[in-house]
Amino acid sequence: MTVERGGAALHRDIFAPMPGGGQWSRVLLADGNIGIGGHPVRLLQRARQLLHPNGVVVAEVDALATGVTSEYRRWETHHSVGSWFPWAHVGSDAIAAIAVSAGFLLASGVDVRDRCIVALQVA
Repeated sequence: MTVERGGAALHRDIFAPMPGGGQWSRVLLADGNIGIGGHPVRLLQRARQLLHPNGVVVAEVDALATGVTSEYRRWETHHSVGSWFPWAHVGSDAIAAIAVSAGFLLASGVDVRDRCIVALQVA
């Protein structure tokens, strides 16, 4: 959808080398992807490495949950079952502290149904 709308999108491991590191203007972590790897601070620190000094992370967190919880998940379909991987859930009440720990400031947030979309600016 991003590419269809004229944006740039990569389908890669966020912890692997990325083109243009340190020059990105935005990192989008939609659909709860702030939980990738089970450690939201580590993920945001990695996003910080990709951004230029005025960069912004746009992330989706859970407006109904509180704190940070971790679990293991796996993809399951009718045809296959994947390996277990770590995942975290971040409640909207916890994002400001997580952001600061990763070198960001919570710039804004808006609730949309049971999700909260936040903008995190490089501190």
